[in-house]
Amino acid sequence: METRSNRSAGLAGAKSMVPLLALVVAVVAACSPSGPAPSTPTPASGPPASAAASLASAPTEPNQPATPSSAALIGVSGPASVPIVAVLPTEPPPAGASVPSAAPLPPGYHALSGTNLALAMPGKVSVDRMDFGGPGFLVRGEEGCEVVVRPVDPGLPRTLDEVRFRIQNDAIRWRKFERIEGSPQGWVIEYETDGLTDPKKAAYGVNVRKNVDGDEVACSRILETQAAAKCALAACQSLRHLP
Repeated sequence: METRSNRSAGLAGAKSMVPLLALVVAVVAACSPSGPAPSTPTPASGPPASAAASLASAPTEPNQPATPSSAALIGVSGPASVPIVAVLPTEPPPAGASVPSAAPLPPGYHALSGTNLALAMPGKVSVDRMDFGGPGFLVRGEEGCEVVVRPVDPGLPRTLDEVRFRIQNDAIRWRKFERIEGSPQGWVIEYETDGLTDPKKAAYGVNVRKNVDGDEVACSRILETQAAAKCALAACQSLRHLP
């Protein structure tokens, strides 16, 4: 039979356990999902934690400082072993920067601005626009060598007979033909007329029609000397498309 002294000792032990049980209950309540949510810390400046971890774990060479990983450099989290590449847009060239041409012209050739044509003429050459209702050019070289180049339009002769008739009935009195050659690609005519400044002297005419890869081009001039006429003829026959 339990005595009074034994019951008193049991109650005293139970009372001594109360503070410990209260502490356990408080800890369980704090860990429960229904408890208060922890406050969110304010993010500090710098790369994310995972990026900082990859930076700290990056291997280094002996006596060399650690190099940030690509993840740390662009501020993207991810495993340090997976490289992350940031593709940056290509900046346009600065204003005024020269852009290289697709291909250089052969030596001695000169481009006719606004067209895809070029011709060869030796020495110092100037190219000036002329108004024919289309892109026409006066190309001047040295020692009197010069030609007029223009695309073929309805105002120009279309056949060899037509151009011969025009030359013979020109305002400058025609004397004789030196050369007449026709082909499916055009023609070459060399002729002699009265002089441009002195009718008693001779002048020398060149008239060339050339098909340049599908573009019909007229090239002609009357010149003071035979040497200038030969230079003009060579220039007309050199007409080509830009490379």
